[in-house]
Amino acid sequence: MDGHQKLALQSKQWLLEALFELLKNQTFQTISVTAIADKAGVSRRTFYRLYKDKYDLLDYYSDQCVQRYVSQLNAQNGRQMSFEDIVNLFLNFWWQDRQVVKILIDRGMFHVISRRLSSHSGKLYTKAISNKYRLLLMWCTFCP
Repeated sequence: MDGHQKLALQSKQWLLEALFELLKNQTFQTISVTAIADKAGVSRRTFYRLYKDKYDLLDYYSDQCVQRYVSQLNAQNGRQMSFEDIVNLFLNFWWQDRQVVKILIDRGMFHVISRRLSSHSGKLYTKAISNKYRLLLMWCTFCP
């Protein structure tokens, strides 16, 4: 990874942290790109180099969550997991990010992440569980 890539990753992290800090006291709708960039200590130009808009920033966070969750599932090395194992892994995963999850729930924005994870649910559990639990999990994973 070169210096530009490292700086871009760092900027993305700063922007996410700034967004979640602002969400503690404001609704998502009232937060501007300028406010996010200012809070992160980067320019609006940097923001727009990385994202189309603030919704794209939230989608980036959602995609990161999905990737981390998939990594945790893959760490099971293809072993068959019981329904209880999957539920425990799922709940522990979200517990690790509970401050951000609480902010998103409080601001009515958690549906963005749930929709992203839900769209991957069929693929997520294919190797991990037997067929008898797959449909139940797909239905339960962030039912709207």
